[in-house]
Amino acid sequence: MVKLSFNRCLKLILSFSLFLFYACEYDNNEMNYQKLTPPEKNASVVFNLADIPEGNPIYIYAPTYLTYKLNITSGTIVYKEFYLNNQLMDVSNGYIFLHPYNVPENINSTLKLKVKLTSGTGSLAEILGGDKSEFEFNYSVKYVNPDIKLDIKQRVNHNKHLELYWDKPNIEGLEIESYKIYHYNSFDEILVAEITNPDETSYIDNSYVYGSKTFRIVVKYKSNKIEDKEAFYTVKYNEFTSSMFTTSSAEPFKLKIKWNNPNNIACKYVLKWRDEVINIKEGTSEVSILRPTFPMSDTQYYELYILPLHADFNNYEKYPKIINYFQEKFFGEKYEENARHIQFNADVKNNYILAMRPDQNHFGFRAYNKESLIIQNNADISFGYNIYTEEFTTSPTTGRIAIHCRINDRSTDPKIYVYSDYTLNTLLGTFSTDDFPVFFLTDDDKIIINNNDRKLNRIYDIKTNKLLNNQRESTGTDFRPAISPDGKYIFNYLRIDNTWYKLYSYENGDFNLIKHQTNSRVNNIVFNPKRQNHVVMQTIDNKFSIYEIPSLNKIATFDGEFICFDSFTGNILYLDKDFNSNSQLNILNDTYDKVIFKITTNLNFYYYYARLINNHLVVRDYYINITK
Repeated sequence: MVKLSFNRCLKLILSFSLFLFYACEYDNNEMNYQKLTPPEKNASVVFNLADIPEGNPIYIYAPTYLTYKLNITSGTIVYKEFYLNNQLMDVSNGYIFLHPYNVPENINSTLKLKVKLTSGTGSLAEILGGDKSEFEFNYSVKYVNPDIKLDIKQRVNHNKHLELYWDKPNIEGLEIESYKIYHYNSFDEILVAEITNPDETSYIDNSYVYGSKTFRIVVKYKSNKIEDKEAFYTVKYNEFTSSMFTTSSAEPFKLKIKWNNPNNIACKYVLKWRDEVINIKEGTSEVSILRPTFPMSDTQYYELYILPLHADFNNYEKYPKIINYFQEKFFGEKYEENARHIQFNADVKNNYILAMRPDQNHFGFRAYNKESLIIQNNADISFGYNIYTEEFTTSPTTGRIAIHCRINDRSTDPKIYVYSDYTLNTLLGTFSTDDFPVFFLTDDDKIIINNNDRKLNRIYDIKTNKLLNNQRESTGTDFRPAISPDGKYIFNYLRIDNTWYKLYSYENGDFNLIKHQTNSRVNNIVFNPKRQNHVVMQTIDNKFSIYEIPSLNKIATFDGEFICFDSFTGNILYLDKDFNSNSQLNILNDTYDKVIFKITTNLNFYYYYARLINNHLVVRDYYINITK
């Protein structure tokens, strides 16, 4: 059997048809032909690609499926072919798949559809391939990377509120629908704001005052073309530290607490001290509270709550707080072993506060700047045997130091060592004494020593160690001396039983009696180091008076018990007249007309350790400055 190909069959048919055409006359009988409907002259193709009008760009932000529909008004689709950048695509029926790998970023690519139709009439023209239409559709395709960076920052706005702000995340082809701001933590989050203006790229949080706070900002785009984008931000803040708090005791009975808020955020405060709760209005960063008794050896703490301006003071406990501690200021270096000081005195010549430190087999001094209390120098003297330092004194203005020491060996008499200054480099003299002498240095380099029996004053020249004079009193024993800073006047006084005092002038080694007062009721006499012609007399009826020397004219009288003069300022430290019930200390100014400071002491206070030096009230190692 011979098989003919389709093409050969077609040629035979055409040849036969031509033969008939030429050989036969046309027969108009309708039975001899079939009438065909001609193709539509306006046949068309309608192409819908994801409802995107032709000519509009197509943006993709990730691997994307685009649905399409192809409708024709008539005819038959011979073929449809999709091209991306002239590369034939493998397209599934009903959708196109676009991948960023095939679409260069930020470059316009071309998506093309070619469609070929025939009339579908079955005509010879259609059979012969002449009855056809071709259509082409073109789109611009662009891949845009949807990654965004909000770059959230913070600032304090003109109203002193926290403001978060960020860069507007412009993604080509997308419109922002809203920003949603959440207060976020690991347990929950709260929607705090929704911004529908895409150009509004900031959020003001007037509830923030201090501490860690995290926000989540969500960017939502219209038509949900891409997933919501989010960014987190944790507020940056300067931490409140103890260095930002200062305390002062310049107010009588009060402790002033001040602080410096390092964040400049508008706020108000509540300070809780023990059982006291104090509301503090906006713009104020200090408060006065009832001061603890002095010296307070235990550490006390207080809580400072930071509230937004709109907050209710009654709800203060739900807001951030800082805990800070109050403790008495400490003289010296706590890190040093055996740092305890036993006594303080003024070195007026060198503008130092001197502190004596005892230890086994030696003693030492620490010299502190009288204003800053920063240590300037230290000195130690060591011995080959056990000594015990009891007390020391300084000359009013020349910087000499006299130290009383006793040795554990009772067969050896205690001694008073006199040095040229706080460095202890130059020993001027050593003077034998007993356990509890009364002794003074003068500005003309004399020392007066009165031993335990209180029967005799011995006056020495400390440069030559020469005994200048012995002074006895025939009217009684147990008398004590007081000598003026310049060494020109001496009081001897008996402070028990038949009290008396005698005032002498002392010149050229001779004593000249100026006044002898019997039944004086005086139990303490102290010269004013700033005004050498003024003297304080304390009487046994809990009063003290200031007199002029040598006239003994009375200047003023006060209730209470005198403790000491401030060698730098001339102010007077004394116990209140009701000290036994109120434990109150008072400080009188140098003109004796005003009490400038009051404070309550506690069980740790021993007045014989108390000193007032350049307005520093010192008890053992604790101090306060009454002016700061």
